[in-house]
Amino acid sequence: MNSFKSASDDLINQLIAYEEGDLSETDTIALFQQLIDDGSVWKLQGHYGRMAHQLIDAGLCTFGPTVQQDYYGNTLPSRDDVSTSESSVF
Repeated sequence: MNSFKSASDDLINQLIAYEEGDLSETDTIALFQQLIDDGSVWKLQGHYGRMAHQLIDAGLCTFGPTVQQDYYGNTLPSRDDVSTSESSVF
């Protein structure tokens, strides 16, 4: 349980650093890929989902490993369900 708390605290600290503009581009991309992979990016405030779509469209991030749903119930494909040339806008 202690490792879960550490992972949770680390994610919170990364989100705070992102909000404050203190993450490098590489760290920002890694943070968003983590949020996309676990599906939490689609449950956060709208900016996060829009930023995730921008990073996916730019080829800097990929969809998550499984099909997910956003806050509004829209289905988001898994990375295996789309080709690399497809846009993230569905």
